[in-house]
Amino acid sequence: MTAPESPFRITLQELSSPAVVRGVAYWNALRGARRFPPRHALSTREMAPFLRHVALLQVLDGGADYRFRLVGDAHVEARGYDFSGDTISEIRTEAPLYANRSYALYEYVRTTGEPYALRGPMTAKDADWSMTYRECAFLPLGPVDDLVDFLFVVGAYFFQACAHDMREDDAGKGP
Repeated sequence: MTAPESPFRITLQELSSPAVVRGVAYWNALRGARRFPPRHALSTREMAPFLRHVALLQVLDGGADYRFRLVGDAHVEARGYDFSGDTISEIRTEAPLYANRSYALYEYVRTTGEPYALRGPMTAKDADWSMTYRECAFLPLGPVDDLVDFLFVVGAYFFQACAHDMREDDAGKGP
């Protein structure tokens, strides 16, 4: 599967938001020599410094759908809605463009087992959300190196005025 086309794709090394960088470092520490860590290795206590920036999605039916199992406050504030417990199929009825873009991205990470990172604006097409700029890392989780059963997403969202310097405190909300 080819990566979803985006002019905003960046490498993990290009990430600059402190919360997202911490999340990726945590994921890397958990995986060790493996391609990606298992979901059971995650600890909310260890993720406390960046937990509000985390979303955890469960792969359903081999990738037919995805369920949001955990959605941190930063995602809720940026999107204006708490997706916890929702599936992409359910979200598609209210926000089809967002759901379709997200699904393609999740499928890329699931089928390749490779991380995906992006930085850029949230367009008006995404929805009428208060935050307008984002930096996110989409990271695979799974019990073995050839099976992704969860996605670990770490994202930071910013008002456009703050977007010029992603090193700033994530939208004034702390780590």
